[in-house]
Amino acid sequence: MNSEPVLLAHDGEMLSGAMRRTDTTPDEVEASLRAQGWTAIADVQAVILETDGSLSVVPRERRTDGAALAKVLRHARRLSETGGTGA
Repeated sequence: MNSEPVLLAHDGEMLSGAMRRTDTTPDEVEASLRAQGWTAIADVQAVILETDGSLSVVPRERRTDGAALAKVLRHARRLSETGGTGA
C-alpha cells in the first residue's frame, strides 16, 4: 500500500513511470474504468491509486474545487523531480 495517493493517468494518458512504481498494469486501469462505467481513458481527467489500493476515476466534466486532485498532482511532480524517490 502507498502512504499517499498516486496519479496513474492524467488528461487521458497513462503515466508509465507511476504505473511501474506501483506495479499497476494498463489492463488493471482499463478494468477499473469499465467497472466505473467508462469506455476510454480519453474520457477521464485522472485515475488515482488510493492508499487502500482502490482506483478512483475523475471524469473530465466533473465539477470540483480540485483540491484533492491538486494534492496528488503536486506529489506526482515531486516524484518526477526526484526521480521517483519522493525525497
